[in-house]
Amino acid sequence: MNAFKKTAAAVLLLSFIVFVALFGRLPALRKTPIGWLHRLLWIALPGFFRKADSYVTGGRLGPAFRRWGHYLMDENHPLVLSCRLPNYFSYPPPFSA
Repeated sequence: MNAFKKTAAAVLLLSFIVFVALFGRLPALRKTPIGWLHRLLWIALPGFFRKADSYVTGGRLGPAFRRWGHYLMDENHPLVLSCRLPNYFSYPPPFSA
């Protein structure tokens, strides 16, 4: 039961973070705790990480993570190809109407 509670708490926390990220900019929620958490999530935390990166590594981690993200999202690397390749050759096509 303890693992179930931890899993449920993690799912609820992730759902709340997604809610804050998606709806925190709405004018009706702007001056509420949801809006404040949205500003914390999208303005304060990235600024803190940028400042810490500048202080600790001289600003080297930001560009490195940017290149790494570009590689993961835009390049054809073997992990993505090996996960998607079986879908191309399956019959019938998945989710066909």
